Amino acid sequence: MKRILQVSCFAFLVIISGQCKKDEPDASIPDAEIDTYFDLAYIASGGFEDLAKAKAISDGKPVRVLKDLVGTKDALWKGKEIPAPMWPTPPVYYNDAMGGYILVPNVSFSWWLSEKFTAIPQPYDVYIVMRDLQAVPYEGYISAGIGMRNKDDHLELKIDYNDATGFHSAVKEFANGSGVPVKNKMSIVRIQFNGANSKVFINNVQVGGTVDLGSAGTHELGYGTLSHAAQHDFYGMWMKLGGLLNDKDNEYVYGKLAEIYKPGSYPDKPIADKIRSIWSSTSKSWEAQYDYVSPDGTPEDKTKTEYKWGYHMINKTGGAPALIHDLDQTTFFIGSKATGKTLLRDDFPAIFTAKGNGSVEVFVSVKVFDTAGKSWDHIVRSQFTVDDIL
Repeated sequence: MKRILQVSCFAFLVIISGQCKKDEPDASIPDAEIDTYFDLAYIASGGFEDLAKAKAISDGKPVRVLKDLVGTKDALWKGKEIPAPMWPTPPVYYNDAMGGYILVPNVSFSWWLSEKFTAIPQPYDVYIVMRDLQAVPYEGYISAGIGMRNKDDHLELKIDYNDATGFHSAVKEFANGSGVPVKNKMSIVRIQFNGANSKVFINNVQVGGTVDLGSAGTHELGYGTLSHAAQHDFYGMWMKLGGLLNDKDNEYVYGKLAEIYKPGSYPDKPIADKIRSIWSSTSKSWEAQYDYVSPDGTPEDKTKTEYKWGYHMINKTGGAPALIHDLDQTTFFIGSKATGKTLLRDDFPAIFTAKGNGSVEVFVSVKVFDTAGKSWDHIVRSQFTVDDIL
């Protein structure tokens, strides 16, 4: 099997004009030996804030570049920024005990994309380490050249490609609810893009059967989607191009990944689960509801709960529908009413009262605390709920 020689400058050693330059080391960088099996590796704790400056990211800093730690296909962030402090975009890096992660928020489109190159034929072997969080369940985790989406109770895979007739996608879904990553828990996902024999494994267990993705190759690599990325914590992605790992090598790679990123693990912090926005026709307001989940059973401190309300406007001008990334269609409410448990319809922006052919979708984000002061690092949002006032 072809092995990729590990570069001598790994993660915190940056290659500049052929020379290795030390940057601030990141103590949470995963085992470099894993990368010797792959042609491409994006690791959250090995990303960079700015490719030109080659400055290593630090805790809480925006992640604008995912550095390819094995090859040369660095991916630049292409997303739409939402002004702080309502949401941390572009995606932000956080330290933890399992290598560090990038929060990919489900607010606007968020993705990192490489330059296009001559199409590489299948098969591809892809490993992704992530923690799925509550959001719109049908949005994508990856959708650049190759793709994976969570469709509530099953997974969807796709290959994007260009040929003489234009842009195409080969898309296949696993039937019979074959499973998705378990929400809020660590998952090691392996995807074998292999024509008629494509497969998915979650924590080294195959889900569903096989699907046929055709024979198309891919001409670009990336992470995230050009619409709303599924909300999750991204730890790393490794890809072998033009081949699949054999069972022995997969056993080694998965074992090493599982040592670093504990499958099924859940942080010892409370989180708001099953977040929803409920409309009251009596009070003419929306109310945030959620289930409080504490891994260690510590009670909730409701005096500290944080709320952030937002909206998504579909076809707000009454014209032809626009692509989600062409308009500022996901926005947070302004003012004190935007950060309470309830949101009055009277607090809607004036544009909501204008007639049009579209709808307004409301969502709420919630962050909970326990009586010991612990909380999840970031706020988690609900799905959209349509408000048909237009």
